[in-house]
Amino acid sequence: IRFFRNLGDSAAAGETKIAGPWTAAVIALLPGAKQAAAGGNSWVVPLPVLELESKQTYHLWMNVTFSSPMPKPEDWPGATTWPR
Repeated sequence: IRFFRNLGDSAAAGETKIAGPWTAAVIALLPGAKQAAAGGNSWVVPLPVLELESKQTYHLWMNVTFSSPMPKPEDWPGATTWPR
């Protein structure tokens, strides 16, 4: 995802890379991510954004809503409790 400072800018000011089949798990495991409300459909996550000029990472807090509830990471199955 690329971020621009102003509408119409041709060069991006920042970017973030979160991709792949496990994107939901990746963002739920970011430090500070938490369920926004009971039920697990809505999460507040800190999206890390690299400012391209300074090479510093900042975080944009965003609300992510899933179509189905996602359990809290501490409720995910582990190596010994994974369904077989």
